[in-house]
Parts: sequence; structure tokens; C-alpha cells
Amino acid sequence: MTMSGINGRNLRNSGNSNSSEFYRGMVQAYIEKQNYETACFWADKLVSMNGGMQQDVYTLAKCLYLCGQYHRAANLLQHYSYERSNPHFRCLTARCLYMAKEYQKALEILDTGTRSAQVHRSRSSAWEPADPHKTISAQIFLLKGKIYEAMMNRILAAQNYKEALAADIYCVEAFDLLTQHQMLSTAEEVALLESLPFDKCLNSDVEFLRFIYSSKLKKYPFCGEEVQRPSQFPFLAKNLDVLTSEAERHFYNCDFQMAYKVSTQVTKEDPYHVGCLPVYVACLVEMKRATELFKIAHKLVEVMSESALAWYSVGAYYFLIGKHEQSRRNLNKALTIDPVFGPAWLLFGHSFATEREHDQAMAAYFKATQLMKGCHLPLLHVGLECGLSNNPQLAMKFLDEARLLAPKDPFIRHEMGVVKFNEKKYEEALSLFKETEEFVDRNKHSGVYLKKWEALYNNLGHVSRKLKKYEEAQRYHQKALLLCPANASTHSAIGLVHAVAGRTEAAIESFHKALSLRRDDAFSTTMLRYCIEKLVEESNNASDDEIVAADAVDDSDEESQIFAQKYSASKKKSADNTQGQGSSGKRGHPKTPDTGDMPGYLSWFKDSISKIESGSCGRSSDGPRHTSTPAAGESSAREKRMPSSGTEESEDRYPITRRKNRGRNSESSSEGERNITGNASSSDAEGNE
Repeated sequence: MTMSGINGRNLRNSGNSNSSEFYRGMVQAYIEKQNYETACFWADKLVSMNGGMQQDVYTLAKCLYLCGQYHRAANLLQHYSYERSNPHFRCLTARCLYMAKEYQKALEILDTGTRSAQVHRSRSSAWEPADPHKTISAQIFLLKGKIYEAMMNRILAAQNYKEALAADIYCVEAFDLLTQHQMLSTAEEVALLESLPFDKCLNSDVEFLRFIYSSKLKKYPFCGEEVQRPSQFPFLAKNLDVLTSEAERHFYNCDFQMAYKVSTQVTKEDPYHVGCLPVYVACLVEMKRATELFKIAHKLVEVMSESALAWYSVGAYYFLIGKHEQSRRNLNKALTIDPVFGPAWLLFGHSFATEREHDQAMAAYFKATQLMKGCHLPLLHVGLECGLSNNPQLAMKFLDEARLLAPKDPFIRHEMGVVKFNEKKYEEALSLFKETEEFVDRNKHSGVYLKKWEALYNNLGHVSRKLKKYEEAQRYHQKALLLCPANASTHSAIGLVHAVAGRTEAAIESFHKALSLRRDDAFSTTMLRYCIEKLVEESNNASDDEIVAADAVDDSDEESQIFAQKYSASKKKSADNTQGQGSSGKRGHPKTPDTGDMPGYLSWFKDSISKIESGSCGRSSDGPRHTSTPAAGESSAREKRMPSSGTEESEDRYPITRRKNRGRNSESSSEGERNITGNASSSDAEGNE
């Protein structure tokens, strides 16, 4: 070969090297400008220009991934077989397959050995992308955790997330997945935080990192404690993630007004903040803001229709206005997108429970229990449904498990008190209700949404009446009346207290008020009839006493004697007629029993009330009630259920116990006629009507 040929070859190689560097720089520039299609075009030419060098193949696969061409990117990487020896290639190949929903293939790629005899080493020397902190192992563990979670293997998913945190203390995504997906209990979260390798912090920011992770832990242990802004890091006071954590704390303190205020502050600055939106939606449900919920749900469906959160918001809106069939239809869409979205399963159960479909509601709650291991709300609602199904032993079992997860949650104690009341263990029920009342009194300064506790005061009144503490019972019912003045059940309960205490006229007045609010109240109608009959009996006896007294004053009065004889004859005739009607069954009222020596005919009332309680005179409001409807997300905190005063139908008979993240289904307003998704047919709407 001549000298001129050698020099020409060197010049061509030098020119090719310079050209490759130029195009590599251009590809990176287009990637930074989010012009992925152009970057992908020139990256493909680089691969051909340099014969498939690892660096160029990796760049092209990354561009294809950014363009959403996951199968093509995975096929390219597997064609060159670089994933068998290079962990960066292995991670990118598995990520492409994961995005393409080929989970088993992705898992097999990650489990491939780091060495193989079939590796094409002749193509190029070993190359790795820039990774100054050597975090590729953490990324592999994180990806394996996501794959296992998609395959519904949450135990292995949690183990891999923990491994990712151990390999990279800054891998916040792994910590978020562990906490937000409720994979750990409260104690396990605290143990994880203590086990993190903070000594590996690169910038001596141990306290800062510890504070960030602490703000993401469960808020149940802090229930009832005052929420404070971070004083040691004042620059984080307006950070959206920190404000979201503060809103969750307020929500689990039942301070829905403050939670709504903080979450609104976040959504105004970032309307699509994924971490804050569940809390915001739960607050809107708790506060019955249907119009505002309609607007945010409609906006989310338009902007992020592929997100489970958007369809969950639509389902929450329809649940709030009482259209449960449409609510479940949209929740099905959310669960199709993300089958492990726990809040959607909770709301699914609430929609069935509102319609008193206990079996289907419990099935949804059990599914939520599997997906939300560290959340107490599914267990709380399962216990509530067991109580409604007359299974107090099973109800207490689930409520005890819920209390282990959230020992300071007042609603758990309240539900346990209802179960104890139904078991006729009134002293234990009173103790549990008193503990809940202490929480309410202790947190009045923080603006607790007191209307939610109307059920508590009514239940305290019921159990006090059972213990014959009539004055105390009346005081509690009056407190409940201050919170919800238009509740007919409270007026009925006050009337019952007056009746058993012998205050007949006051009882009649209370039952009249109850019937003015709800005309079809069977209990108030029955008790009002009894009270009126008793009042007539008292007035007749008083008239008899006056006649006897007049006879004693002037026996010689001829007119008085004649009147007394006529009155005695008419009274005897009336008694005979009454007895004949009663024996023939034509008269609907029961015969008044002997009053005995008890003042105010209390024995007669006890007999009447016992008939009512046994079901002979209609169902009474004599006892704590569970609601059929529900905060969070949480929520919804329960729910964070994240729980409300109940439907009108449930209020007819039972005091209302709060269900987190549920809304009143009787308050269907004009917003309910609007179609939130914008594409439902009119026939669907008519069918749901």
C-alpha cells in the first residue's frame, strides 16, 4: 500500500470520528429540546455510520423509548444482545417491555446473568452511560418492584422497593410507592425510615432528607395533634409537596375546612398535582361541594383521560349526587387503567353500602384490604358492614385490627361503641363514646367539622337513656340538634326521652316537630298516638277526681247527685263499648294496661316501648344507627372514606355513624343532570334516572 493510500484512509477515519461526535452532540441537543422524532432520525444514522457501537445503539433506543415506540426499542436492544453484559442496556430493555405491558419478558431480562458466552464483544469495547453515583442497581430493583406490583405480587414488590432505597438513599420514587400504595403498616414505615442508609448522603443533608421522608409517612399516628409548618427548613413552607402533607394531616384530624383551604392553595398553583388531588377530591365530597367537584373532574378527564385519578374523580362526583350506577361505571374505568388503585375500590364499596348491598360492599372492601395493607379504612368499613349484618363478634374483630393500624382514629372507637350498644353492653358503649367525645372537645380549637359528630351526640343520648340518665340523654340530643336542626330522628329521640321520663306534653311537642320534618316517620306517629292517649287518660282521671270532690262537698245537692249518676252510667257504658270493640278486633289501639303505683304511668309507657322495640308497633329510633353513606383520601382520607351524615332513608331509623369519603346521596341537585364525561347518551341518563 502506498503512503498516499494510508494517509487518505487516516483522513477518512478522522473525518468519520469528527462527524460522529458532531451528530452525537446534535442528537443530545434535540433530546433536550424535546424534539424526539428528529433525534431518533439522526441517532439511527449514527448506528449505521459506526457499525452498531454500544453508545449509538443506546442513544437510538432511548430516543425510541421517548417517542413511545417501546416494542421497537426493545427489539433493537435485543438484536445487538448488549443487555446480557451491560446493566444499563438490561434496565432499558426491561423498561421498554414493562411499558409495553409484557411483564414476564421484562422480568426474564432483568434476571439474565451479567455474563454470557453469546455476547457480541467484537462489535465494540465496553461502554456505559454517565452514572456518577452508580445508581443503576437501584434502578433495576425499582423496576423489578414495579413489575411485581403490576403482576399483583405486592410482597416481592415491597422487598425490591426496599432494596432500591438501600442501594440509593435518594430514590424517592421507591419510598413513594411503598407509602402511597399502602404496602407497609405504620410500624413498618417507621422501621424503614430508621433503617435507611443516611450515612451515604452525598451533601451532608441528613436532617433535610430525614424530614422529607418523614413528611411522607402515614398521618394516622398524628391524629388529634396540632399541625405545624417546618420551622427548621423555612424555605419549604410553600413547597407543594409539603403543603400536600399538611393537608393530609388536617384531613385525618377531621379539620376538613383547613384541609380544603390548603389543598385549594396547592391546586391553584398546580391544578394537576397528582399527590394533592386525592385529598382535594375527598374534601369536596366531605363538604358536599358538588359543583366544584364537577368542574375539577371534567377538567381532569379532558387533560389526563388515561389516568385512573381522573375517572375516580368522576365516580366521586356521581357518588356525591346519588347516581351510584354511573359512579360504579366510572370507577370501573379507573380500575381498568390501574387495578391497584385503592381509593377507587373503597369508593366502589361505599356505593354498594349506600344501597345496602352488604355482600358486594364487603367484597370491594376486602379487595381494598389486600391492596392497602397499611390502611385502616377498609378494615373499618368491613367491621361496619358486619355490624349492619348483625354479626357483632366479626365486626369487633375487624375493628380491633383497624385500631391496631390507627390507634388514635376516633371513628373506630365510635363504631366499636355502636357494636357494644347493639350487644346491650351499655357501660362499654358509653365509655367508647366518651373517648370519642374527648377527641372532639380537644380538637374544637382546630376547626373540626362538627356536623360530622351529630351521630356521636345522638348515640351518647341513646346509651344514656338506656342507663336511665334521662337529663344527660336530653342534653346530648340537644347538642346534636344544634349541629343538625332539621334532623327528624333527633326530635324523635328527644320525644322518647320525655315520654319515658313522664313528660307527656313535652314528648307530644317533640314528636310533632319530628313529623313536621318527615311525615312518614312510623316511630314518631306511633309514639304520638300513645302519648295523646295517655294525655286523654290523665285528663279523664282528673275529671273523675273533680266530680268525687264535688260530691264530698255537697251530697244533699239534688242536681249534683243526678249528674253523678248520669256520669257513672255513661262511663260504665263507654267502658263496656270499649271492651266489646277490643275483643272484636275492630279497634286498632292497644288496651292501656294497669298503671300500678308508678308515677306518670311509667309502667304503661315501658310496656308500650317494649312493644315498639320488639317490632310490634313499627321500628323505632331507639338506638345507635349506622349510615349508608360517608373524608383521605385521603383520603380519603376512610376516605380516606379519605367518610358523612347519611341518606334520608337511613336517618329514618338509625343514628348516623360516619363513613369516610362518602357523600349524601339524597342531595341530588341540578348538577346531577349534567353529564360529566360529555359523551354519554341521553338514553343512559334516562336509564339511571
